Amino acid sequence: MSIKSAKQLARRSVAYPGPGAQWVIPQRLLEQTFQYLCRYGTCRSEGLAYWAGSIGASSENVVQVLLLINHRPQGPRVEVTGQEVRLVLRALRRLDLKLLAQVHSHPGEAFHSYGDDEHATSFHPGFLSVVVPDLGQTQPTLESCALYEYHEEFRRLSQQEVRERLQILPEAVELQPSPWGQAILKKHRSKAIWSTLKRILKQTAHKGA
Repeated sequence: MSIKSAKQLARRSVAYPGPGAQWVIPQRLLEQTFQYLCRYGTCRSEGLAYWAGSIGASSENVVQVLLLINHRPQGPRVEVTGQEVRLVLRALRRLDLKLLAQVHSHPGEAFHSYGDDEHATSFHPGFLSVVVPDLGQTQPTLESCALYEYHEEFRRLSQQEVRERLQILPEAVELQPSPWGQAILKKHRSKAIWSTLKRILKQTAHKGA
């Protein structure tokens, strides 16, 4: 096996941490997930997406990519085709990532139905199934969703477990006030405009002479 091939398999070869592990989820990715499911909700249809990522140094699930199969709207259910499953598997291999969770919407209350229990995308210990209420139409948050973790069966996480085990990371954090306040930006913008005008007037005068 080449060095490149070994590197490509590095993330996928790490074992899942199992039930009880910590999670790290980017805030923007979470928002994109809800936006995607909301689009299906406008068609009065359930939606389904996947979270892929890798296992961190402290054996936490690190969500890195949102996988969207763009399935057809099917009303109050989602049946994934064999071709769509193959697309997911190919993407995981290509990106060298592991399937960590599924996120799908329900009309009304968020809960795990019998069909969700029987037809989940994965049954590896620690797999997470997130259910978004109201077809994603009521500005969902992680707290308003129902989160189920698989360990011999799907068990719903308490709100305390969600708060303690799932860390939502922002894209950027301002560590101190920015020096580029509105007054400074306005001043620099005025200088730039005046410099441009002077250059144009100078060029015009030179041509006239």
